[in-house]
Amino acid sequence: MNTTSPLGRVLRVGRIYTLPYLSLSALATAATITSALLWHHLVLIIALPAGMLLGLSAVSDLIHRRADARALRGRDDTPLLLISLALAGLSVAGAAILVGGARLIPGALATIVSSILYAAAKSVPGLSNILRGVAGASLLLLCAAVAGPITPATVQIALAFAIIDAGGNLWGDVRDQEPDTRAGTRTLAVVAPQAAPWVAWGLFGVALALFAEILAFPWLLVLLPLGAMPWRAGRACHLHALVIKYVIAALVAVRVSSMLVPFAIILLVAGLLTIPAYQQIHRVRLVS
Repeated sequence: MNTTSPLGRVLRVGRIYTLPYLSLSALATAATITSALLWHHLVLIIALPAGMLLGLSAVSDLIHRRADARALRGRDDTPLLLISLALAGLSVAGAAILVGGARLIPGALATIVSSILYAAAKSVPGLSNILRGVAGASLLLLCAAVAGPITPATVQIALAFAIIDAGGNLWGDVRDQEPDTRAGTRTLAVVAPQAAPWVAWGLFGVALALFAEILAFPWLLVLLPLGAMPWRAGRACHLHALVIKYVIAALVAVRVSSMLVPFAIILLVAGLLTIPAYQQIHRVRLVS
C-alpha cells in the first residue's frame, strides 16, 4: 500500500486494518437482537463503523498532531486533510443514522463523545484504555440498535467486546512505548512498563470468560493462552493482539448466529489480508 497516495492516506488515517474487526463484532452484537438480520440492516451495520472509524480517527489524529511530531511517527497529514476526512466519515455515519432512524442518535452521540474523550485522555494512564473500551461498546450498541431495541444480552456482548478492545488498545500502548516516551505521553505502558502486559493479558482473559459465560461456550477459554502471545512479540505485539481479536470475534459471531458464518469467514480473511497494510503503516514486522 502506498501511504503517500490519496487513497493510501485515507486508508492509513481510517485504520483500515480495524474495519473488518469492527464490522464483525458489530454484526455479532446486532445478532443478539435478531438472528435474521435483513439486508438493509447489514448495509447500515457495515456503514456505521466505516464512517465512524474514518471520521473519529481523523479527529484523533488532529488532536495528536503535535504529539505525533514529537514522537517522530512520520505522520505528515495536514489539518485540512484531517478535517476533510473527519467530515467525510461522519457524513457517511450521519447518512446511515438518518436512514436507521432517531433511535440511533443516542448511540451515535455516545460514540462521538467517548471517542473524543479517549483521544484527549491519551496521557492519563489507564483511563485512555478504559475510554477506548467505552467508545467501542457505544459503537457496537449503536450498530445493534439498527436491528431493534437493545436487550440485556446485547449489552453483555458489547461489554465483553469493550473489555477486549481496552486490552487490545493497551497492547498498542506497549507497542508505542518508545515513541510515546519521546512525545511525553504518559500511557500505562510508559509509567508501568512491567505491569502493562499483565493488565492487557488480564483484560483478554476477562473478556473471554464473559463471552464463555454469556454464550454458554466454555471451550472459548482455550483461547486464553493466545492472549499472552503478544507478550513475546516485541514491537509487533499490537498486531498479534489484533489477529487474536479477529479470531475471537469470528468465533463469537458464529456462536451467536449461524447466519453469520459466511460473514465471519469473509471478514476474518479480510482482516488477515490487511496485515501488510498494518505493517507498512506502523513499520513493524510480524515477528520481531
